[in-house]
Amino acid sequence: MSKASLYYFKLTVSDSEALAVFYDKVFGLKEVRRFDALALDDPHLEIFLSTGEGDNQIALLHYVNRPAPTPGEATIAFMVEDVDSVVAAALAAGGTSVRAAETLEEHQFRYAVIADPEGHSIEVMQSMA
Repeated sequence: MSKASLYYFKLTVSDSEALAVFYDKVFGLKEVRRFDALALDDPHLEIFLSTGEGDNQIALLHYVNRPAPTPGEATIAFMVEDVDSVVAAALAAGGTSVRAAETLEEHQFRYAVIADPEGHSIEVMQSMA
């Protein structure tokens, strides 16, 4: 078996442009490319975001003629330096708190669950080790 690495996670959303702004404000994810297929039979737009470290990316996919899936069908997780500041940034950028920040001493990490403006779950974790 060959070794694999995660390239991107694709999240189907209602407004990829607006959510790209949210993910930039909260996580510092910048647009690295876009796939504009608005002229195709199944028109859609994909905006790829990255921290610029490695190949890991999030693709925000918007189908023009299809509804986005119900939020909660996927969860994104980020390791961050400070969970509480990320939660504050998310709230300031139009997100919501789903689960308040909590420290799990036995696992040596702090985490919270937030949601982007469309309601997609985002776990934010901080190593306490």
